[in-house]
Amino acid sequence: MHATPLVGRAADLSVVADVLDRAQAGHSAVLVLSGEPGIGKSRLAEEAAARALARNFGVLVARASPCTPTCTTGRSSPCCVPSSARGRPPSAPRCWRG
Repeated sequence: MHATPLVGRAADLSVVADVLDRAQAGHSAVLVLSGEPGIGKSRLAEEAAARALARNFGVLVARASPCTPTCTTGRSSPCCVPSSARGRPPSAPRCWRG
């Protein structure tokens, strides 16, 4: 984990704390991070994992494999179309409470 503090993410870290509080109280909880490449999803996920570990939660880490520009059929893969091309502007990572 990082020794450098996470700056400018108070709202996101509040969501993380909320999700951990719900889970600790025995409720189902899911944290989903999504957004454009390079905006800090991995760093936020590392911080969320560190906070979960500090509360004695088990943490499972998985990473998606990168998309390739074309499917085996030669057609464009929908997962490789930038979100801005799908009508969504690029934005900061979005956190959802589950």
